[in-house]
Amino acid sequence: MFLGEWFEGYHEFHLSSESKKDRVGVNVWDETHGAYLLSDRMTEALYRQIAHILTSYYDPITFEEIRSWHHASGDFVVKVENGSLSIRLISVRDYRAMLQPRPEEHETEASVENILQVLLFFFLNLSYRIRMDRISGTGEWIWADGECVGPTVEGFFNALDEKDPVPILPAPLVDCFKAYLGSLTEKDVFEILAALVGRRSQINEEAAFVLRHFDTHVGQLMAALKNRL
Repeated sequence: MFLGEWFEGYHEFHLSSESKKDRVGVNVWDETHGAYLLSDRMTEALYRQIAHILTSYYDPITFEEIRSWHHASGDFVVKVENGSLSIRLISVRDYRAMLQPRPEEHETEASVENILQVLLFFFLNLSYRIRMDRISGTGEWIWADGECVGPTVEGFFNALDEKDPVPILPAPLVDCFKAYLGSLTEKDVFEILAALVGRRSQINEEAAFVLRHFDTHVGQLMAALKNRL
């Protein structure tokens, strides 16, 4: 297949505040038929598929993940056809672990905790980074509406449910992670995510932007999780 065929019908997209409902919407840059805003249903599908793709590439044993992705860079493209939506990831600049696994000689309990803890870090990073973009890809920072949180959580768990068994875990990864999440309070999530924002945001401007939305995001994330745990 020629690369041009693989890209056919797919377009760059960015968040836009030019919405009829006075809300932030997803603006698809269709060069052939003109730019347009995705419907609410298509927007949910977009975030669900992006979360699914990124989680599918996460390795729960080595902790490797696709890093340095960003909507402002146009790393994902979208195609809407016959009432359905599909997403493709077209750029991967970095694939490595955020943290190194503990040595195999460590106790089983510690290794299990490590697997679940680093997966939590991945999930929380995904939850806020997926909401960030720049207007037209290069303009001011813009933040996706809360309606994207539920589909993001759903896409994450759907991909987690498809992963191969992790031998060291006593149950499927998705079940173990749900139990682990269920043991955390909203304060726990708040503190962990606050630390991650400072660690992963490479420029102060980005961290400051995220922190402006922080309290609301944690509340929306916890509400979405209640429907999955």
